[in-house]
Amino acid sequence: MSPPHQWYGLIPGWVLFYALIVVALALFAHRVAYLFRLMMAGRPAARWDNVPARLRAVVVFVLGQ
Repeated sequence: MSPPHQWYGLIPGWVLFYALIVVALALFAHRVAYLFRLMMAGRPAARWDNVPARLRAVVVFVLGQ
């Protein structure tokens, strides 16, 4: 017998299988929503404020490895 065809007390195995999938998808969706809210709460970064200094820092970091 395969697990989806077994019975666990009064509950068929396929019901448990789909219930676990629904719980896993709900947890995944909750985490994605939390991370999205966290990402949207941040303020935009000023990345173009000092381009030459930023490029110099990247070159020093890359060549200094």
